[in-house]
Amino acid sequence: MSLLQRVAQGTWWASCLPGWHRFRQALGRPAATQDQLLARLVSHHEDTAFGREHHFAKIRSMAQYRDHVPTRSWEDLTPWLERTWAGEENVITPADRRGRITLFEPSSGSTSATKWVPCTPGLLGEFQAGIAPWIFDLFRQHPSLQGGSAYWSVSPSLSEIRATDGGTPIGFDEDAAYLGGGRQALVNRVLCVPGAVKGLKDLGNFRYATLLHLLAAADLRLISVWSPTFLTVLLSDLAAHWEALLTDLEQGTLTPPAPLAQPVPSPQAAPGRAQALAESGPNNLRAVWPHLQLISCWTDAAAARHLAPIEAAFPGVAIQPKGLLATEAFVSLPFQGAHPLALTSHVLEFERDDGSVVGPGELEDGQEAAVIVSTSGGLFRYRLGDRIRVDGFVGKTPSIRFLGKVDKTSDLCGEKLHEAFVDATLSALWKAHALSPRFAMLAPCQSGDRLGYALYLEIDSVPEGLAAALEERLRQNFHYEHCVQVGQLDPVRIVAVHGDGWQAFYASCQNRGQKAGDVKPSALDLREGWSECFSGETLQIASR
Repeated sequence: MSLLQRVAQGTWWASCLPGWHRFRQALGRPAATQDQLLARLVSHHEDTAFGREHHFAKIRSMAQYRDHVPTRSWEDLTPWLERTWAGEENVITPADRRGRITLFEPSSGSTSATKWVPCTPGLLGEFQAGIAPWIFDLFRQHPSLQGGSAYWSVSPSLSEIRATDGGTPIGFDEDAAYLGGGRQALVNRVLCVPGAVKGLKDLGNFRYATLLHLLAAADLRLISVWSPTFLTVLLSDLAAHWEALLTDLEQGTLTPPAPLAQPVPSPQAAPGRAQALAESGPNNLRAVWPHLQLISCWTDAAAARHLAPIEAAFPGVAIQPKGLLATEAFVSLPFQGAHPLALTSHVLEFERDDGSVVGPGELEDGQEAAVIVSTSGGLFRYRLGDRIRVDGFVGKTPSIRFLGKVDKTSDLCGEKLHEAFVDATLSALWKAHALSPRFAMLAPCQSGDRLGYALYLEIDSVPEGLAAALEERLRQNFHYEHCVQVGQLDPVRIVAVHGDGWQAFYASCQNRGQKAGDVKPSALDLREGWSECFSGETLQIASR
């Protein structure tokens, strides 16, 4: 790491100190902090079309805010968002310096089409209010990370649309704009993979260029990705391209599998590094990156089952569970070993199972709830669709864990299989049978006019009676059992997945328009047709 890079990294870290201080103070006063955020939010947006219709000028408290503004889904917000997409100003955000929509960032979930999230300088500031304490605490807890470079994953930009109907740009040119905001130049000095790699729409070229720059980073200390499977899929290409990668590294060139459609910088020639890697080989990743100290990724819900390959590949490397962060909002952050709510970022509310809505200061330990956010990007009382559980407190602020998507429920004929239930069912099944599948996902399947479910499974061998055991566990769900009893659902089946299940899953999701970084591990997918995506056959069908 050069002196200039060290200076940039230290300056970036120091610039996060004020945000860390503000966040620490807020942890002891969650209600007051949120009241101040709400007052600024409604005051800044009261002259927008949305603010006038919902009487923002009259709102003086959270109770009044809830009275005037109903909660909304993305579909409910669509009429407002369509007006901004067409170029109309002052609809959901003011047309001033902090409120003007500067771009739309694509976001896609596992069950919906692409959402185009309006981004304003004010929204970026709210994200920075969560990122700054996270980054400062990260380097404070692990000071030796400052001695080397970092990889913060970027996703290839697959969309061909570059501007809205109204001429507003689509997508950040570089992910460092989110990560660093005004500190973007400092952040770019620290990252070992240049932002230009994001522009590679060919996924093979994208992975090749990413791996080449990672191999050049002998001092790599930190890897930050979202899904753990993103990293395992990326590294699965390493052995296949090993010789070509070492040749490029030795010569300072970039020769990916397919011709490059646009120029992308290559690392500087490093014959010594190439020789050292040739001796270690592609399968000893600790030797490839001997200074790697920490991997940050999702570890909650279905992601937890996909940590084992990373832990096996990088023994001794700490894994930091990420907070709950979506394209629309920053909900929680890693901080002092917990995941407190991002109090200084957005106005946060939580809908409990009894239908009541409370603020962060009213949540109780062990309580589960759905997240509602209000942001400077014009999403007011927006149902994020995420379900969380309080797992403790930092000061007076709840620390949370992500449980799954609220709206991710498969309901072919009334069985109401929720993602969280399926996730728990599969986890119990693996434990009972001492299994560690490389890929596993339950999804609807249809044979003629008959409905049912298939468990797509990549594993060396399937034990006798696994389908029956899964069926028994699924029938513990009252609605599923009822549909079975009245003959609406066929018995569950086990479908073998040949080859790399995650590669096939990622390819299918990306063909549907999802960005690589948005593809999330999931125990349950609501779509049919997966038998056409995976190469395999039915191994077992539960008997009744």
